Amino acid sequence: MILSILMIITFVLISASLLFFVFKLFLPSLSAQKINTSEIMFPIETEADILGSEYFYNVGTDKKAVVLCSPNRKLDDKKLTYKGQSDCSLFLSAYDSEYDCTWGCVGLGSCRAICPHNAINIVNHTAVVNGSCNGCGICVDVCPMHLIHLIPSTENKCVLCQAPESHAVSCSEYLKMSEVTAKKDFLYNFYYKCVNILRKAENNR
Repeated sequence: MILSILMIITFVLISASLLFFVFKLFLPSLSAQKINTSEIMFPIETEADILGSEYFYNVGTDKKAVVLCSPNRKLDDKKLTYKGQSDCSLFLSAYDSEYDCTWGCVGLGSCRAICPHNAINIVNHTAVVNGSCNGCGICVDVCPMHLIHLIPSTENKCVLCQAPESHAVSCSEYLKMSEVTAKKDFLYNFYYKCVNILRKAENNR
């Protein structure tokens, strides 16, 4: 009987101590904290990591990228088949080309890997810029062949070949004028619109 009473008294004392801590110490210190509600949803560095690049929202420039090598090209005399790492600079450190044309796209996608807009596809072992390009120019310096150039966004035709006239090659698109009008990537557009909606909602808070 006495033991039960002692246990009850001990339980009451412990409960009272916990309640005293919560109401007298914890809650006042918590309420005294100043919370800045104007902060953005993510820290700047985290947001940049999520979106891939500071150029993500730099949309609407008057330029677009174009690769001076046609995806319609047909080449003869294949010299080798490369099965190494997908890196254009690494390939060129050991070889000049898989074909007789040494001015064309390597096609291993170094530019595609760095593009924050998903604006580059690989078609027929050739980099092709789609309509999601906003002319940020990140890809220009990545190409070891210097095939990527920025042109006016209103330009619809271009010679997609950088081989000199004095060096004829077997390529079917050698020095041909080609269309450079591209459709926008649907998935990228959908993603971009969703992120824009979230950012606007955050800014209006």
